[in-house]
Amino acid sequence: MKKHTAESGMVTAEIAMGLIPIMGAFLLLMAAIALGNAALHAQEIARDLARSAAIGKPVGAMISYYEQEVSGSSIEVGISGEYVVVTVTVEPSGILTPFDMDVSQTVMALPEPGVTP
Repeated sequence: MKKHTAESGMVTAEIAMGLIPIMGAFLLLMAAIALGNAALHAQEIARDLARSAAIGKPVGAMISYYEQEVSGSSIEVGISGEYVVVTVTVEPSGILTPFDMDVSQTVMALPEPGVTP
């Protein structure tokens, strides 16, 4: 039978204390992934809408679709000089859902010749 010394259980406590920074790093990694995913999603939507507007396709139906498909998103299409400007704002999902954060991406496209913005 083993004797219990004053140091018995120390390894368990050290492991428990070591898990705290590991879990913190894991949560930061998950938050970075969620932000990156939201930014890529917003960029893809903005690029798709800007390309469609630049070649003269109506984008009203696409805006309605994306706003319904991506909850918490807002899409603005405008003109700046001779460029079509599309700004898409989305809320990140996953671990960042409880926080009031938005990710925004803006794309500018020059309309094709003969297309009036």
